[in-house]
Amino acid sequence: PSGVKGVCPDGWHLPSDPEWTILTDYLGDSVGIKLRSTTGWDQRNGDNSCGFNALPAGWFYGYDEGGGRYSDLGYFAWFWSTTEMEEPSESLVWTRRLNPTTYIARDNEEGAKNNGYSIRCIKDE
Repeated sequence: PSGVKGVCPDGWHLPSDPEWTILTDYLGDSVGIKLRSTTGWDQRNGDNSCGFNALPAGWFYGYDEGGGRYSDLGYFAWFWSTTEMEEPSESLVWTRRLNPTTYIARDNEEGAKNNGYSIRCIKDE
């Protein structure tokens, strides 16, 4: 486990990149469909067969510009991991992105720490 409680309640933590990988490997084929909610997606709803119920919340960017705006509502869902990258830049963090396909992407966006993504908490063992 990541060991990072963050905004999660007591007994829960934010997932690390390896914890996301465990989930996606376990779900196997069509992981994106299994994670997405059955409603709310503009292009392709999921079947939520694993109970994750991911909603297409998009992402928020522009904190560092003194304002900010939402993007991709209805089309994508980005989720944080606690795993930072050391190279090539410490401003990189691993995220997961659900889109209207059958998979979930693993991203490391430059400047991601300045963006707003959804979170999922994992119950401590």
